[in-house]
Amino acid sequence: MIFARSPAPDGSQGGLTLVELLLALAIMAGVSVVFVVLLTSGLDVWEAGTAQSRTDQETRLALERISREIRVSRSRAGDITIGAGNTSISYPLDTNNDGAYETTVRYFLNGSDLMRQENGLPAAGDRVLKDVTGVVFDDIYGNSSLIAVTLAVTHPVEGAKGKGAVTMVTSVGPRND
Repeated sequence: MIFARSPAPDGSQGGLTLVELLLALAIMAGVSVVFVVLLTSGLDVWEAGTAQSRTDQETRLALERISREIRVSRSRAGDITIGAGNTSISYPLDTNNDGAYETTVRYFLNGSDLMRQENGLPAAGDRVLKDVTGVVFDDIYGNSSLIAVTLAVTHPVEGAKGKGAVTMVTSVGPRND
């Protein structure tokens, strides 16, 4: 038995031809590809922004910690020591507020990690910040009255192209007692 389409009320045949169906599928595929590309690039931008924000926040927190400790350290001659190449700093810290300055704190660069050490322990130090590309401690006036701290950090953006990079600088004056 042969089935034939019944004519439309105006006399034309209804339905889609194979060519029309393939053309519609091709257009849908093209629109889908454009949508996926836009979505993927949007996700890359979002991941890069998130990494940049995370890098900014971690760097700012490390810089604030260093600044806070230097601010309450003692600035008498010879108390604050900046190491060769200006990549490390040591200073006395009064950790229990009794005026004795019983702790010596040291910040230094170990590979790409900024490390913190108290009284030489632990020997390797505790990591404060990772992916550090540069750190500079500078005694501005040469008398420990103003210390400039510069941190440069680059975090790779996982799953996206690019890096989250930031450089932050602050100057802090230690306690003058």
